[in-house]
Amino acid sequence: MAWRGRLWVLAAQVCALATLGHGTAFAATPSFDCGAAQAPIEILICGDDTLAKADADLADLYRRLQSSLDGNARADFLSRQRVWLKSRFAACGIPTATGAKLSDSQKAGACLLALYRDRINELPVLAQNSQPGTPQASDQPVANPTVPVAAPVSESLPTALGLARTEFPATGEQDTILSIAQFGRYSVSVKSAQGVALQLVDRMTGPSEAQGEPGSADGRIDAFLDRGHYKILLHASEKGSGQAALSVHPFAELNGPDIPRLPEIKRIDAALDDYQQRSYWLEITQRRLVAIEVAGRNLADLRLWRDGNWLVDAAPIEAEIEPEAGKPLAVRRIVTTLEPGLYLLSAYGGPGETWAKTSDAHPLHLRMGIPIIADAGRQTFMASPFGIDRYLVPASANFFRLELPEAEAAEISVGDYKEETPFDLGDRSAISKKTLPPVAEISDASEDQGYKLVTVTREAGKPYILQHFQSVREYDFKGSGDYWLSTLHSGFGEDNVDATGVLTKAGIEYPERVIESNAPELATGAVWSRRFNLLEPVTVYFNVTEAGSYVVAGSGATAEYRFEPMIHLGIDYKAPEFQLSGYAWKLEPGYYILTGRPKNGGKGILTLRVADANAAPGAAPGTTPGGGDQAKETSVTFPKLQLDSDFRYALYLNDQPGVKAGAVLRRLPIDLQQGLPVTLKAGQSLDIPVTAPGGGIVTAIAEDAKPMAFTIDH
Repeated sequence: MAWRGRLWVLAAQVCALATLGHGTAFAATPSFDCGAAQAPIEILICGDDTLAKADADLADLYRRLQSSLDGNARADFLSRQRVWLKSRFAACGIPTATGAKLSDSQKAGACLLALYRDRINELPVLAQNSQPGTPQASDQPVANPTVPVAAPVSESLPTALGLARTEFPATGEQDTILSIAQFGRYSVSVKSAQGVALQLVDRMTGPSEAQGEPGSADGRIDAFLDRGHYKILLHASEKGSGQAALSVHPFAELNGPDIPRLPEIKRIDAALDDYQQRSYWLEITQRRLVAIEVAGRNLADLRLWRDGNWLVDAAPIEAEIEPEAGKPLAVRRIVTTLEPGLYLLSAYGGPGETWAKTSDAHPLHLRMGIPIIADAGRQTFMASPFGIDRYLVPASANFFRLELPEAEAAEISVGDYKEETPFDLGDRSAISKKTLPPVAEISDASEDQGYKLVTVTREAGKPYILQHFQSVREYDFKGSGDYWLSTLHSGFGEDNVDATGVLTKAGIEYPERVIESNAPELATGAVWSRRFNLLEPVTVYFNVTEAGSYVVAGSGATAEYRFEPMIHLGIDYKAPEFQLSGYAWKLEPGYYILTGRPKNGGKGILTLRVADANAAPGAAPGTTPGGGDQAKETSVTFPKLQLDSDFRYALYLNDQPGVKAGAVLRRLPIDLQQGLPVTLKAGQSLDIPVTAPGGGIVTAIAEDAKPMAFTIDH
């Protein structure tokens, strides 16, 4: 077992001893969560009420005594308690590896209980002895006489960091003593011409695994070491020659002495090199699961410390990413459940990744949590320095689209979000340099409760558009008060027929009626003309305000057409037959659906004209007979609706070939913490009632990632 792994297990198994826990009247509760117990010593304590109570009592006593000490006395008291905690395993024959079995749990339990009772009696004396000028007492527990006891630690604790010897012949076996004056992370390394391996021997836990290879590779050991003396073993080839130089480096804290808090969601960009560490405080107010992700060129390890002292049993998941070509970063991720309290997150440096080009940069990026975005949106983002961005979207969304300004490598993944596995990928769709248009889409209706996890992989610093919504043709809803209602549409608006929608209202004794619409109006002299791709059947809503004959004419693609009332006239209603281009439809006032469909394989670019039979012929697409422009409707927007909870509402959207559509419903004033996607036509302006958090920054960003001008009235 690797030294670093073993030390982590040892510390993790007792990390909760510095916290106070009390159980119910039915069973004693130790100082840690038995629901998460995995180590043999934890399982042993949780299975015995007397042991559990002793563990809780010792934790309570230790916490009270430590709080009465200051400075060096406090640190010395902590160091001695760590030594005692590690010594329990050898004293009572308890294995350290998770999943290992006890040979005699009854004997080990009795031994451990005796140690706890003795320690409870000893701690007040040790606290007093930790004061300056007081003779030091041993921290070695009195073991069960039937269990072998580890060799006692030295009575004399080091006061300075150092190696008894630093130069050695690079041949055969050598050893020296390492003195550690205070707990921390240290790097012990050797340099030679041919390769010397290293081992570190702890008096309590024995030798670590050898690092390096005699005759081929020099060794390096990075480890958390308590105050005390350690033996360093050097293993060189018997045929070796020359000298081997041994050195020790303490890790320097870059954020001290006033260590900052780790913010939720907000990314931190910093630097971290070899022999350095960077720490952040994390305050947990209620039991919760945390997901922390850190990436860096020199990142070697990531750890959580309860109260800054006790190692949390949460080994980081290791990975490697390459957010920019030729610049790989090491990644460490921690996903664990934390009890209320204060925790220290520390990232530790190491030798570092090799980059394609020489650079003095040693970036470090940290983030905790995954941002939650609205159930519908379309927004431009810049890919983070991780090259991987994650978002939580309400599970009602079932359509997701990634767009790039040009064809390059990128990927979108969508899956059901599981808190315990927040970095997992779901269904995936990729964009390559050959993908035209540079778009990836995923439809996912797997769950309608909770959240979906959306993961976008893209070269760091490059823009992308993320669009998502619940894809519908009919959107039913209820509400009370003032609301904003708009739609989002996939694809490129200029290639499609207009987005038209009709909003209706209905109640128990209130027949369904149209209350809002953006449908083009047909009246005397009216002309509506559009040019778009006709690949499959298409529909458009129209509002006929004057009875008359209206001609539907198309060119460029062979198609047939039909007008129908939007609200059918009962169960005996029979739809009219489709007619060819040029047919005049006699229509009464009301809302209608115009359907056009390819005929005889006549797909292509269609120029469609709908006009009063007496209107001047030949109007160009998108114009009126008077020459005015008709801007294409790429979205349906109703900026202010007054809803009544006694009624139900339905938004009907037309069919646009190859286009998905969804609705954005928000209560007014709109909370800008969720953002709001807005579609504006050229020259259009909107007044939108909004609220924003105090001290926040309000921005308006166009799809090209450039800022847009806006004003705010308080």
